[in-house]
Amino acid sequence: MTYKWALLAALDTGISWNANLEIQVEKLLEKPLRSAYGSRPSTLVVVIDALDELDDENATKDLLRRLVAVSGIFVLISRLQISDVFSGFMISRPILSQLIGPSMLMQKPIDLRHICLFYLSHIPTFLDIHLSRLLQEPNTEPDAFKYIFERGIDPDLEDRTVCHPHPEVPQKDEDWPSPLSILQFQAHVRARILKLYEDIDAGTRPMTRQVGRVLFMTFEHEAMHVETLLYKLLQRAGTGTIPPPGFTPPSWESLAETWNSASEPDSESSAVTLGPTTITLGHDDNEADDALAGDVAGHEFGWDNEHHQEKHPMVIRLD
Repeated sequence: MTYKWALLAALDTGISWNANLEIQVEKLLEKPLRSAYGSRPSTLVVVIDALDELDDENATKDLLRRLVAVSGIFVLISRLQISDVFSGFMISRPILSQLIGPSMLMQKPIDLRHICLFYLSHIPTFLDIHLSRLLQEPNTEPDAFKYIFERGIDPDLEDRTVCHPHPEVPQKDEDWPSPLSILQFQAHVRARILKLYEDIDAGTRPMTRQVGRVLFMTFEHEAMHVETLLYKLLQRAGTGTIPPPGFTPPSWESLAETWNSASEPDSESSAVTLGPTTITLGHDDNEADDALAGDVAGHEFGWDNEHHQEKHPMVIRLD
């Protein structure tokens, strides 16, 4: 109620409906908060609905940047449509926000991976670290996140006692950063990647091989973790994982009866042979050449273990 009266007082001053966003955010959000609380509360949540109904995408992006720049608030968007280029860096959001319930955050469905909460921040932390290196800018606050979430567990599946070095993580549930602080961190990092795409589109930052590599690597990193997350959530299907909206569980009993009664196919008549043919594996992508390379158009990026390109003759038989 305190903020409500402070906001009504601000409206009484006569703010023009077409005032620029900077003035609106200052007079309708920041000043009323200071008037109501003396300083901005650390857990204020701003809920934005129907943002996808705005026709001006540039104004929408500008509004989001200004809101997430206000320290002490967390922006929750009920629905957002945005360009295909940027939506790739939001691929994990529906999984993190809709399928992982509160009871799942501190669970570890797979022993060789971290708890689910870890991945809420690992994905944007990885992106933030590489953006900072590329742009020569400070890391997004809280800076301490990079020491917790920089790298996950990647053990040797043949010997679980062997594992590459990775940051120490909290051992007690109460010692982990709060989900609210992690979600706010996500919003600030997404604003950074959006700003980079806008600069490239405006021509103020050239699309060099180094820029292209960071964009490709961080996008594919997020996409691969979607696979990891979905596999983890399958381990808790029915015991913690929230079903996707509109999902109707199948009749497992009737499916089992159908499968069990099906006759075994004849292996010879049902076999499919592909080839002989020659397949191409890998990429000719040497990261050391990035600094000297020109236009990035048409270049194939890959991980270090995918370099060099090789051709192999092959016959594939599918039974």
